[in-house]
Amino acid sequence: MEIRKLKYQDLIDEQNLKLVCPNSNSKFAQITAYRWTFFPIENEDNFLPKLIYDKKKNIPHRINSNNESLICSSCGLSMFNSEINASKKFFSIPLRNRKLLGYTHISKGNLDNHGLMSEISKTGHFDFFEFIDVDLKNKFSIDTELTNEEK
Repeated sequence: MEIRKLKYQDLIDEQNLKLVCPNSNSKFAQITAYRWTFFPIENEDNFLPKLIYDKKKNIPHRINSNNESLICSSCGLSMFNSEINASKKFFSIPLRNRKLLGYTHISKGNLDNHGLMSEISKTGHFDFFEFIDVDLKNKFSIDTELTNEEK
């Protein structure tokens, strides 16, 4: 099997992690995924790993930022296995924080053979590490509008 480089492998390497990232439980993605995004889908911030996005937006690191699993996760993209799970997680965030995040939509895309994915959590969340030759804005489309009203 051909080994393909991850798009953000250099970012992962810069973290000097002792653990393997993405971890050995990661597998080739074969899933339709859902992600919180901004409108339009071509927005340059839609498919940036958290570490890059936070630096760009001058968002301070989390208190437990020395947790290597969280650092690894922040080098990937946060995804969900269903629109329902993406929506549940979004609306579990306090309204004030949702407004600060600014996401406007849930987008849907096919990740088949476009990267590696972590195990799916009980909440339907997983991390996705795309291959260097993949442009996710061409793989995703706007699916559902998010509102900042209470649910």
